[in-house]
Amino acid sequence: MVIVTAILCLPVSACRVDGPRDAIAEALATTDPQARHIQLLHLEQRYPKGVEIDLRVAQSLLAQGRSHEAAVYVESARASLSRRVDSHVVAETYLLSALVALQANDHESARAHATAGLEAIRYGERPDVETALVVPLLNVRGRSLVATEAYSDAVEDFTVASTLSPSPLPAEVLLQYAVSLAATERVPDALAEIERRNRIYGYDYSGLLTEVSLYEAEKQPDMAMLSLAAYFEELRHEQDLSEEEVIGRFEGVVRDSGTDTPAVIKMVEEFFRHNWDVVAAVRLPEGVSDHPAYRYMRAVAGTRAEARAEVRPELLEELVALEEWFRGSQGYYYFLWSAFKNGSGRYSLEAMTPTLERAILLAPESERADETRRELVRLMGLPPEAASHILLREEIDILFSRALSSADASPLARVFDVLALPDNRYTTYAVVALGSINHVPWVREALEARLAVSDGRLAERLRSVLST
Repeated sequence: MVIVTAILCLPVSACRVDGPRDAIAEALATTDPQARHIQLLHLEQRYPKGVEIDLRVAQSLLAQGRSHEAAVYVESARASLSRRVDSHVVAETYLLSALVALQANDHESARAHATAGLEAIRYGERPDVETALVVPLLNVRGRSLVATEAYSDAVEDFTVASTLSPSPLPAEVLLQYAVSLAATERVPDALAEIERRNRIYGYDYSGLLTEVSLYEAEKQPDMAMLSLAAYFEELRHEQDLSEEEVIGRFEGVVRDSGTDTPAVIKMVEEFFRHNWDVVAAVRLPEGVSDHPAYRYMRAVAGTRAEARAEVRPELLEELVALEEWFRGSQGYYYFLWSAFKNGSGRYSLEAMTPTLERAILLAPESERADETRRELVRLMGLPPEAASHILLREEIDILFSRALSSADASPLARVFDVLALPDNRYTTYAVVALGSINHVPWVREALEARLAVSDGRLAERLRSVLST
């Protein structure tokens, strides 16, 4: 849903209609998506004929993937339009209509709605047309064109959108742009676009697999295998694969592809086997050695091989520089904090908390996450057994969201375990967060029921929550 959120962040002032502008602005400023949606629904009940409110509720529903419900509000907004309504409102209504159709895989309707939105603001006729609406309309139309294999037209829309947009296009749009360029036999341009996308947004499965296929098309097997290595590095941490599993899958893909790049294949296999000295000694030709996956494997292997002594600063600097590509990889953040722990620089709770938290949040149920929790607990000065109970703020928020959305107190049981720990930042957060929802009757009942069978720190903190 990232693309929906990214392309629909339009200012309230763009919609020049009568309505409770201040209330809408206040609702949109709410950071919690669920609370924001509830506020918008309340406004919709107070102002049932407001086009702008219909659009905001539809936008909120689309961001949650609830396209069928969003369609109702989009239709309501379209039914309320008249010739007196500002053309920007008309265009945004068509934009939301196009997104609803796109999520329903109705690509012909998506293209028609996006075109109607562009016509509403006289795109192509006025040189001063507002890019805040033109760019997302072109993006949506381009995606619908890709889905119907009208690649040349899609390239045209994406190229104009990329030129007009003051910021990079969303990751999904850049991916579709690269696919369209490749389909129109502009493979070098497609490869440049996907490399740029992966640098801007970081590696993910779709971007890496597209990069693999484009390198293969360009007859660059070494580069293709390195991108494939990055793909499996992401996969093995997310799915907590064993050494045998990840090597078996990698070798299966290599065998099926018929690729013959023995030096790279050997390096990747030894990396997954944790033969760090072997990997650190590999040297690949100039050009290939610039690939982020090669640099990553060499840097990681170097820091692991040197962990017996003290990791050199230049290896730490190289690992830090690779974050833009590997920001979505748990393995990257795990290896990063491990390297700093064995380096000569500053290693403290305050300095390393963001890295440790990322290493947990990207794959919270994995073995590496468990090890990282133990390190976090050690740095906070908590007893080792606290590692099995500690939860990060984001994890606490997820449990609250599950409980509130289902009116079920059972997810709160894990939060109670956090309350029983010695003083730490996460326990403090849990106390404050529970206090913010203790007015909900069934939440208060759950708190009182747990207090009745608790003692010590947990009882003290539950009493504190209930008193707020």
